[in-house]
Amino acid sequence: MLIPNSCYQYTPSCKGKVKSGIEEFDSPPETVLNTLNFLENQYGGVIGYL
Repeated sequence: MLIPNSCYQYTPSCKGKVKSGIEEFDSPPETVLNTLNFLENQYGGVIGYL
């Protein structure tokens, strides 16, 4: 889920250092695949996790 910049700007953890654009949500493909594999092994998939 992508968080709109207007919401993201007010996240306390960003401490006023907000970058604009989608690069904030960029992940290497292997990270995404590892996460999906973990969810599959631990919970039977994304639906099971949710």
